[in-house]
This record gives sequence, structure tokens and C-alpha cells, in this order.
Amino acid sequence: VLKTWPADVVRVLDPSAADLAVAAARGYTTICASADDPPALPPQDVILCVQTLDHVRDPLAVLRWMRSLLAPGGWLYLDVVHAQEWARINGVRGPCFWKRDHPCYWSKPTLTAALRRTGWRIRIQGRYDRYHHAVWCKGV
Repeated sequence: VLKTWPADVVRVLDPSAADLAVAAARGYTTICASADDPPALPPQDVILCVQTLDHVRDPLAVLRWMRSLLAPGGWLYLDVVHAQEWARINGVRGPCFWKRDHPCYWSKPTLTAALRRTGWRIRIQGRYDRYHHAVWCKGV
């Protein structure tokens, strides 16, 4: 996705030095930080939260933080692992499964509820891949 955007308008926030090095090599502004401990940033027209919300300790706080950053008329894109699809595709049965780096798992209803609760309105939704649910949102 980032390859199609001009480098001078993109900020990449990530705690991974390796991922930031790739972004910096492409000319993007990089910020070494975590969504769990976000830095102060100016208003953003578009926020891409790609395969991140599953990995944070307090996803509602992260959603509120991103809402506070969104410029008027801006958009949020995010995708998350759809827990039931992941389990079905991987042949996992039973009510309890997890990966250590995923403190949160989502279903469409839980993601929708979290977004509504934190001031977002889903405008477009679908699949990112076999088991990632994707949404484009506007602030309420």
C-alpha cells in the first residue's frame, strides 16, 4: 500500500528497527514507537493500522488515540485477524486458542462494537486476505 503514496507525506510508526529501516530506505519518515505508548503527532488525513490491533495490550486506547489524530474528513484503515476464520482454516477446534503475540482476537461483532465505542463508523468492510478482516472507517 505504501508504495503508491508519496514518501514526503507518509509517517511510519513501528517499534521494529528492521521494519523502520525498510521504510526509511524508501524515503518515509519513521518514528520508533509503539501504538501501546504512542507519541504526539499532528492531525492525519489517513491512518493505516495494518495487522496491529491484534498485538496491542489496550486496543480501545489505541482506537481512541487514532481517533484523536484524525483530521476532519480523514479515514482510518485497519485489518485484524478474524479469529473464527483463522481457526477454521487452520483446523483448530474448541473455544480457546491463541498466539503469544496476539493478546486480542476479533470477530466482526467485537470489532464493530470496539470501533463504535471509540468513535468510529465503518464505511467499507471486507477481507484483506484469507483470515484478515479489513475496514475503512470515518470518525463519528
